[in-house]
Amino acid sequence: MTLTMLFLKLSKMTYFKSYLRLILLLVICSSYHYETFSQTNSIQTGVTNKLTINLKNEIGVRTTANIKGDAIVNNKAELELKEDSTITKSFSSEDDPGISGEFVVTPTGSSFNLTGLVAKNEYIIEKAEFSSEITNKDPITGELIGNGGPISGDASSSLFTNMVLDVEQTNSSFTSSFSSNF
Repeated sequence: MTLTMLFLKLSKMTYFKSYLRLILLLVICSSYHYETFSQTNSIQTGVTNKLTINLKNEIGVRTTANIKGDAIVNNKAELELKEDSTITKSFSSEDDPGISGEFVVTPTGSSFNLTGLVAKNEYIIEKAEFSSEITNKDPITGELIGNGGPISGDASSSLFTNMVLDVEQTNSSFTSSFSSNF
C-alpha cells in the first residue's frame, strides 16, 4: 500500500510539473503574437556655393558694307601682331598673383566679395592696313556700271578688341530624407 501511495503522489507531481510547463509554453508563445515595430529615419541637409570665372579675349578685323544701287565695294582689313604681344589667358598679375574671395552668408541670402582679378592685354601691331571704297565705275574699263542711277551706302573696315570677364555665383541648397519601417 505504501508503494501505491508513493506512486500516486509522484504521478500527481509529474502531472503538475507538466501542467506548469504547458502554461509556461503558452505564455511564451502568446507573447510572440504581438507585433514588434521599428523605424529608422535619416534627414540630411546641405548648401553649396559655386563660383565660375571666365575670361575671353578677342582681337580681329571687321569689314561691313551696305549699298543701295549699282556699286562695287572694295574693303580691305589686314592685321599682323608681333610675337611680343601679351594676350592674357588667366587671372592675376606679377605684382599680386593671388585671387581671393569671401562668401558672406546672411539669413536673407549670400554674396561673394572677389579681389585680385587682373587681366592685361598688350597688342603690339606689326602691320595694319584698313581701307574701304565704294564706286560705280568698273575697275577694269572705267565705265559706269548699272543704269547710272543714284547710289547710297556705307562701307567700313576696322580693328576690334574685346575682353570679357564673366563672374557667376550660384547658391543651392538641398534636403534629402530616408525612412524605413520594419
